[in-house]
Amino acid sequence: ALMTASAVMIVYILTLSPSITGGDSGEVMAAACSWGPAHPPGYPLFIALANLAMKVFASLGENTAYRVNLLCSIFTVLGVYNLHRAVRIT
Repeated sequence: ALMTASAVMIVYILTLSPSITGGDSGEVMAAACSWGPAHPPGYPLFIALANLAMKVFASLGENTAYRVNLLCSIFTVLGVYNLHRAVRIT
């Protein structure tokens, strides 16, 4: 599971979008920067975590979109890791 998650993380980091992509990402990014609400349902937990990621990954530069996209990649890798473990159990 760890090797699968590591491979996914490497691929994800190499292909990570350095800016805002289509869909709701721009609106959610603006909400995370200003602590304002996004459209309903508002994604309050994600906005709080995105704001935290902007502070934690501040050493990566001024690009806040990249920092939030990095947070999303971490969530994806955690999901892949847990899915791999769940499939191995059953």
